[in-house]
Amino acid sequence: ANNASADVVVGQPDFTSDTVNNGGLSAHSLYYPHGVWAESPRLFIADTYNQRVLMFNAIPSTNFADADLVQGQPDFVSNVINNGGVSARSLQYPHFVKSEGGLLFIADNDNQRVKLYTSLPAANFADADVVIGQPDFTSNQVNQGNLLPAANTLNYPKGIYSGGGRLMISDN
Repeated sequence: ANNASADVVVGQPDFTSDTVNNGGLSAHSLYYPHGVWAESPRLFIADTYNQRVLMFNAIPSTNFADADLVQGQPDFVSNVINNGGVSARSLQYPHFVKSEGGLLFIADNDNQRVKLYTSLPAANFADADVVIGQPDFTSNQVNQGNLLPAANTLNYPKGIYSGGGRLMISDN
């Protein structure tokens, strides 16, 4: 119905709190969550300013629930940009996340790429399998260093959509 109340809040202990990383950086804190994706039974949140994606094995049924896994960081208490350097496991301001049929896509905004996991990660800080928008996992230049965009380059990708066997990326 119109104006209905939410049942659960993620990232805060209650519906009246709005503190960044409430209670400290943890498995249940958020700092500028930008993209959210649910694919039953899982929930994924692009926690942009914490340089990570939180993965919940089930959609939370209680406030301030802990995530089960984190991508982009080795643990839930780290939030370093490109932790360990630009790599298949690092993130820099991820903006969107999408899961479909066992695949996981992350729009890694400031690394000018989309990372693809060909199966859902089973551990924290897992390596992605494919990079879109860059020639390799250690490159991160806008349009691969070219002045003009090309069909294989990205400039701050923000969103991802798939349908009909195609992948679409919002290229800022």
